[in-house]
Amino acid sequence: MSVVLALGGCTTDNLVSRYLLAERLWTEGKYPAAVQEFDRVTQMDPRGKTGLQALLRSANTQNLFLKNYPEALKKYENYLERAPQSPFAWETKKQIGEILYQKLEKYDQALALYDEMLKSAPNPEEAAGIHFRIAKSLFYLWRFPEAVSEFKGITKKFPQTHWADQAQYEWGMALYTQAAKMSAQEANRLYAQGIQVFRELAQKKGVKLELVVLAQFAEASCLEEVGQLEEASTKYRAILTSYPTPSVVQIKLNRLKVRMKQSSTSGEVKQ
Repeated sequence: MSVVLALGGCTTDNLVSRYLLAERLWTEGKYPAAVQEFDRVTQMDPRGKTGLQALLRSANTQNLFLKNYPEALKKYENYLERAPQSPFAWETKKQIGEILYQKLEKYDQALALYDEMLKSAPNPEEAAGIHFRIAKSLFYLWRFPEAVSEFKGITKKFPQTHWADQAQYEWGMALYTQAAKMSAQEANRLYAQGIQVFRELAQKKGVKLELVVLAQFAEASCLEEVGQLEEASTKYRAILTSYPTPSVVQIKLNRLKVRMKQSSTSGEVKQ
């Protein structure tokens, strides 16, 4: 890594020595000590290229190695304030979003950031990824209709990206989760939509086998909820050996067996 020096209230040799010491400590796995030295470099050269480079290295170390997410967040934001046009600005924003979304679960703040990032997404793959994070944030905020709209939009606008198939699965899961909180009539309507979404995903060419199996399990769960017990049972049996946790499928099958036995006496099993 090249070090670009900026002269301030310190000597060039001192700035170089501090930065190289920080890098050596980092290489030795002494991350807290490396952060201290990176921070000293930033204090010595707050808006110079070397100081900014040290600031970003410090933020990445606290984020990825020390798991000090609040402090890393402050430093990422500080970096963007000082270098908004940096070639690393987009990746820095992604790291901020990941901390807000995944580490701190501050979904409202993540949404605001992601909405802003969409204005400058460099390519469809990146844009689809941001839309996916928006949809998941809406899901975690229990804003299910909006989440469904976002997931559905990804499959329509970005079908060639690697996000499209996962978005279709999450679209179905948002319908399934929302249905559990609705009246019986509305729930059945949502489950029926989920069945269609999962079925289309499982039958689509090129979908990864792992996702196909998850979609088939989800479809069976929807079928079970609307009382189509025989079809649900058939679906579960088909993935008994391929589902990541076969014991879960077996529990589903055992429960269905009891329900079907009870229902058969009253003629309630739906075909």
